[in-house]
Amino acid sequence: MAEIMLVVWALAVMGFDLWQRRLPNALTLSAAAIGLAVLLLGGETLLGLAPQQAWLALGLATLLTLPAYALRLLGAGDVKLAIAIALLTGLHDFIAVYGLAVFLALGLLLVVRFAPYLPYGHLLLPTGSFGQAGGSRRRVIPFGAALGAGLLLVLIGRLAGLSV
Repeated sequence: MAEIMLVVWALAVMGFDLWQRRLPNALTLSAAAIGLAVLLLGGETLLGLAPQQAWLALGLATLLTLPAYALRLLGAGDVKLAIAIALLTGLHDFIAVYGLAVFLALGLLLVVRFAPYLPYGHLLLPTGSFGQAGGSRRRVIPFGAALGAGLLLVLIGRLAGLSV
């Protein structure tokens, strides 16, 4: 049941980040609070793992995202989302989610970067301001959506009986 709730949450995260280019605190901070409450009150993560798994994942999420936020490569919502995923899942799942997210984000970056040079490449480009960084240091790739997609893939794997 927990996996299904996280699937719905991951879809909401992806939708908000793709269409509004922001991750509301209602999605990120509330999920982190739920993960922390389940961890402290239940003695395990939402997915039933030992609390040490969540604390290690939290440390790794902080280590991976705060420097990127300081360099303005990630938004604050991306950092809060990574922390929420870490508290809800645990270390091994978080590593899988983050690795998949990086892979997906790099793939999307390559599409955005090189599509104009391909025949019919304009069909691969998103519409609107998504792929247009212009002269500003605006983040081009919605990493929160990539994190949500990574979480979705990990959860589908769990539901199919695969484990990380």
